[in-house]
Amino acid sequence: SAQLKARYGRLTPTVSSQFSIDSIAPQFLSVTPADGSEFFDPPVTVSGKVDDLTAYVSLGTSSSNTGAPVDAAGQFSFSLLLNTGANLISLSANDNIGNMSVKSLTLTYTPFSFVVTSPLANATFDSGPITVTGAYSGATSATIDVNGLAALVTGKNYSAANIPLIYG
Repeated sequence: SAQLKARYGRLTPTVSSQFSIDSIAPQFLSVTPADGSEFFDPPVTVSGKVDDLTAYVSLGTSSSNTGAPVDAAGQFSFSLLLNTGANLISLSANDNIGNMSVKSLTLTYTPFSFVVTSPLANATFDSGPITVTGAYSGATSATIDVNGLAALVTGKNYSAANIPLIYG
């Protein structure tokens, strides 16, 4: 409360006001996917929850920045396309007076790829069947078919035996 005293000793009416000081930034209660996650498809949804229902959450990457207020439960969600390799994602939560917290994630996109190691490219055969072997990357597990026949997958390698040849 405050009261002013005029030059000749006269007091003004007392004025009262209440306020609070907020120096606490919104906190991330949960974020998915977890930091260090690896993906084999580039579209990813980053979502989570903050403890301040008035917060505005922003997502920034090396190529874009977007943001939105949280919903009535403090939740947020963003869809993005990952680039091949490691992607640094920065989430920031701001309240209406500028307190801010930041959460960083590294999400890795590893595209699926495979190589045929045998037979060599442009090899010719006078009879069959043949065995096709190779390796793959970009997935924790895979099912590989060669001309419609299932290959045996061991670790990151595959082998398909008795593959019939088509003459021509």
